Amino acid sequence: MSVKLLRRFMVPALVIAAGAIACADTVEPEPEEEPEVATMRLTVGGATIDVEEDGTVTGGPITISATTTISAAWLRADGTADPSVDAAEFELLVEIDDESILTFARTGAFAGTLTKVAAGATTADFALFHLEEMHEDFGPFTVSIVVN
Repeated sequence: MSVKLLRRFMVPALVIAAGAIACADTVEPEPEEEPEVATMRLTVGGATIDVEEDGTVTGGPITISATTTISAAWLRADGTADPSVDAAEFELLVEIDDESILTFARTGAFAGTLTKVAAGATTADFALFHLEEMHEDFGPFTVSIVVN
């Protein structure tokens, strides 16, 4: 094959390939919306405990006497629920420090039960856990728990 003939076919092919590569570089995926949680609101039985993004706990410690329901809501700085936090992508992560005193059983993405094993005091770490990315987006924050 002559050099002229080779150029005739190779140059256009290289130009097309370079254009395709340039176009591929300019197409960026849309950034995933990250939660803007400022407060985790825990509802334990009839009590409300708020945990702020700096770790400040108000309304605590959690006090329970028997099996008690717990649920979490994820609030923005203005006090409204963060719409980017949904049960398909996130869950409430609960890690009890001393399970000889208290256990946690999940009943939903943001809910569960705390069950008394024995009277005493312990702590639990609570966090908003991103399932796909396998990391905490809020927390973990430690809350004291008194079991009567």
